[in-house]
Amino acid sequence: MDEGDKAYEAYETYEDHVEQPGRLAGAAEFTAALRALKARSGLTLRELENRAAERGDVLPRSTVADMLRKPSLPRPDLLAAFVRACGQGDRLPEWMGAWKRLSFAEGADGAEGADGADGADGAEGTERSARGGSGGPPGRRLRGLPALVAAAVLCAGLTGLWLVAGDPDGTVPREPRAARPELLPLTSAGTWARIRPARPAGLCLTAGRERSGRYRSEVAVQRPCAEPGPRTFLHPVENGLTSIKWEHPVDKGMGCLTILDSGPAQGLVEPQEDCRAGDDAQLFRIERFGPGATAQGYRLRRAHTDLCLGMREGVAPVAPARSAAVGAEAVQQPCGNGPAQRFLVELIPGTAGPG
Repeated sequence: MDEGDKAYEAYETYEDHVEQPGRLAGAAEFTAALRALKARSGLTLRELENRAAERGDVLPRSTVADMLRKPSLPRPDLLAAFVRACGQGDRLPEWMGAWKRLSFAEGADGAEGADGADGADGAEGTERSARGGSGGPPGRRLRGLPALVAAAVLCAGLTGLWLVAGDPDGTVPREPRAARPELLPLTSAGTWARIRPARPAGLCLTAGRERSGRYRSEVAVQRPCAEPGPRTFLHPVENGLTSIKWEHPVDKGMGCLTILDSGPAQGLVEPQEDCRAGDDAQLFRIERFGPGATAQGYRLRRAHTDLCLGMREGVAPVAPARSAAVGAEAVQQPCGNGPAQRFLVELIPGTAGPG
């Protein structure tokens, strides 16, 4: 356990308030609820830092440890990165709404986001304050400013908050909504489907083994579609996200495809029986690979990130070139325009969903 984890472990938690952040009554309760959110995630500070980095967020574990100790509101960008790393990105608007309400109620010096310093990197935050010429301790710049300047700073802060919390998807907008690709049309009840890498032909996304032998559980690979394997069910959830479920061909058990964030199979995709609501490692945006309704194929983008699934290149073949592609693993990688990230999704309507 990191020293930062131990430092705040003895504090009380507010497990009920994790479900209703809008009921938090002050900065101290808000901090306690964040500790409960971290405890619920089951992740260490180092794991949260790594998970945030994978989606392009900056979340230093020393900063998070300080945030979870101090009875004050964190910066909004730090809060957004922390909530997403804990697997609660779909509920980010609730947390940002609570932050906004409490920051107004407590005044500018109640929220660390008022001046951009958070105190976790104490010397650095003080240095930033000195460079800004405030003459006061971090987090209290507005107190000595003239009313007109204070109002201007507050307006700027509100604009920044809108940029963080204004997206109804609950994510920090990474691109204009109008530019987002069209999503795969699905009914609310979901549908059975077949997912095929766009090339080579005749291969489907199915269950197999990691070729190096370092990981012995089943992972998602590409193999001939004619071979027996799990059935795929696409289950839409809110905000345009979809969970991809596999039905075991023998016992008919269902599992959610899950991107592994650590261990020897890091970046690979494993079917897991534990389907967790709001876990971005199990949620995907199935979006058109290119612009326009005529674009062929879809991209499987991990929720709230710029990471997509792609097929790992095959090892050097000793037989026909196609043999190198059989068994290639699906792996998380930065989204791009390469053919390895293009998938064909064939919907199978008119069949009952998993019972």
